[in-house]
Amino acid sequence: MGYEKGITRKWRDMVLDGDYPEAIPGYPKTPDQPGRGTPNHQVLAHLARLTWALEKGTPEQQAKELAAAVQFYDNQVDNGFMARGRVTEQLSPSHSQWWITAVLGFRWLGWKERNSRPDVSRKLLDVTGRWLRHHHALCKLFATRDGIVAPGARAWPLPAPGSNKPYYGKCKLRDVLYDAIEAGRVKKLWTSDNLDMLGVIFADRLLQAGDDLGGAKGATELPKLKWPMKYRRKGDDFTAWLTTIEDNDDLPPQRLASWKGGQESYGFADAVEEVLEGVEASSLGERPGGIDGIGGNGGGEGVPALIAALREVAGRRPAASAELLALASQLETQGADVGAVVAGLRELAGRRPASRAEVLDIAGRLERIREQPEV
Repeated sequence: MGYEKGITRKWRDMVLDGDYPEAIPGYPKTPDQPGRGTPNHQVLAHLARLTWALEKGTPEQQAKELAAAVQFYDNQVDNGFMARGRVTEQLSPSHSQWWITAVLGFRWLGWKERNSRPDVSRKLLDVTGRWLRHHHALCKLFATRDGIVAPGARAWPLPAPGSNKPYYGKCKLRDVLYDAIEAGRVKKLWTSDNLDMLGVIFADRLLQAGDDLGGAKGATELPKLKWPMKYRRKGDDFTAWLTTIEDNDDLPPQRLASWKGGQESYGFADAVEEVLEGVEASSLGERPGGIDGIGGNGGGEGVPALIAALREVAGRRPAASAELLALASQLETQGADVGAVVAGLRELAGRRPASRAEVLDIAGRLERIREQPEV
């Protein structure tokens, strides 16, 4: 990893030490070829350039770099989360740290500019909040007690044949950010010399300043994915896999990720789906939608998707797990009394404060489905 570490170090020196270079940092490859470089190279370049422009640049440079950064994030809405052009790095175990550092860096810039440059602040907080909500909603699906176990693009290479070295399929910064959002605080800081974990410093600053990181903790909206996934869950066990791996010419995709019996496992380019007996596969990321949108049709609000959401929350909330699974089973029964399930969810939320926000969100969405007129 050359450019990403170099540009991250340059940005760190600016934002933490006030050490600004004489000229605006260049894009990857060459300054006159801004289309070059991988997606994480580009987002880090936008961060460094905007940081420089806000401190040293002309009004024209500031407007240009702000527009470029915002457009980079807006392009992901239709093109795919963590994607740029034909290339995706969605949930990459080897590169997610650069994306997370960049989004937290942009958000810190926006947070600092709330009073002095409210228009700059609003735009940066808007796009970074959306990205953090999308990222956290995805991570909720794959959260385990040992970290986020997810299929993703641009995976670490497998250990050499005959090696006893285990494969590492997660991203440390992603796991730390997920836990920080859930807890509302960062539990451990790394020094700024550890570039892979640099983003934790800014997550800590933002949370301590009162920012909720765009409302990421309660996020349910899932983004469109360049490479859609299929997903199965049965109790605490789950398996998910990428349905396509097109235009991949660099690191191999981590195509399959499973958590079964408390153990993680991964499969790569030639991996095939795993079957959990009696569980249909749901589509994920074919178009924007909520956790309520992981039903077999690939999107949209529906009772089957809310059942899946209930089971997903149950997998992460052991104190409420039995009751949530019972309500999910009740909702799954033919002719289920939806009103009774909604009432049960609201009553449960009152007794389980740790699960309250997520349970009330599902109850409200179920209530809206119940109230929709039949067509």
